[in-house]
Amino acid sequence: MKSASRTNDPPKKASARKPAFLTGSGNVFADLGHPDPELALAKAELCSQLCDLVDSQQLTDAAAGKLLGVDRRAVHDLVRGGFGSYTLDQLRDYVARLDPVSGSGNVFRDVGLPDADLLLAKADLHTAIYSHAKRLKLTKGKLAELLGVSHSEAAALLRVEGDFTFDRLFRFLNALGHEVVIAVRPAGGATPGETRVERPESA
Repeated sequence: MKSASRTNDPPKKASARKPAFLTGSGNVFADLGHPDPELALAKAELCSQLCDLVDSQQLTDAAAGKLLGVDRRAVHDLVRGGFGSYTLDQLRDYVARLDPVSGSGNVFRDVGLPDADLLLAKADLHTAIYSHAKRLKLTKGKLAELLGVSHSEAAALLRVEGDFTFDRLFRFLNALGHEVVIAVRPAGGATPGETRVERPESA
């Protein structure tokens, strides 16, 4: 006679699996596949600085908005990381209004990115293109036509994003009626040389 199966045995425990951990690159935006991770990290750092300044000065959203020249809803969004629609220039200006001596003047250097001066120079060239397009109220399609680029590339330029070479950025500015003057001069003293963009106030 076959023995009856035992139904009161405790259930077998599933073998425990160790979770897999991946080492990040140090830039979460790069790890997530953001198209312009260095710029996104710099913007996030500026938002963090802005949040700290609003908090340390005990400013309400309305009071901070008056100092920054925006409404309280914009401040509410900014201090919670809503930086997507702002340019690097705008965010740098907001931080400077609350603390004129905040940071080194190069947010890419502040977050420890290599080639920080080149990243800042590219961001400034991007901003010059964006400012000109905004001033002329150029649509994505019109900007694409003027620059001879795709609509997706034009959209990236209007968001002040995209991995464009210096050569292309120079040609974009030329196509928009701007001169790009490259000056090479001694850095002076013991200061290491750097690359930077000097833009006139109207640019």
